[in-house]
Amino acid sequence: MNNLAKIAAIQRPAMEASMFVRSAPFVKTTAEWAALAPRRSADRAARAFATRNMVAVLMRGDDSAVSYLYDVERNCVVRTLHPKPEWVA
Repeated sequence: MNNLAKIAAIQRPAMEASMFVRSAPFVKTTAEWAALAPRRSADRAARAFATRNMVAVLMRGDDSAVSYLYDVERNCVVRTLHPKPEWVA
């Protein structure tokens, strides 16, 4: 199974309320992630960042978030949806 198949297989919704700090270097808006990698989508740029730095968070326009956490044991990125996270400045 390649890495993209692993990513697709491990998507899961968040089961508890999440809190993210907007000023953290790994938390960026869709436009900011897209600007970091012009040839990739914001989603792919965040996944690549998580692979290198263990974590990335994509802030969506509807105030939801998607977190990408690198799983060392399985050597893949786990995508978690956060429909109503709490944002901290």
